[in-house]
Amino acid sequence: TAEFMSLEELDNQIPARTVKNRINASTEASPNLDFDEMVKDLIKDRIMELNKYVSIDHASRCFIVKANNLKIDGYNLVVI
Repeated sequence: TAEFMSLEELDNQIPARTVKNRINASTEASPNLDFDEMVKDLIKDRIMELNKYVSIDHASRCFIVKANNLKIDGYNLVVI
């Protein structure tokens, strides 16, 4: 979890190194940070891949699937 400066600390103009120390301490407290970043990157990759084939039109409440692009790239489309 992130620690933020209070209004009193901001008013007293605490040096920037204090904030940096707090950030480093919170980073060290989370040993899974690298794993979490890796998972986020994998999710982003999957979303970017899906974005090539599927879009959503919120106004008409429609999913638009580019079936030809899916076939060209070797995917099958199954609608349930």
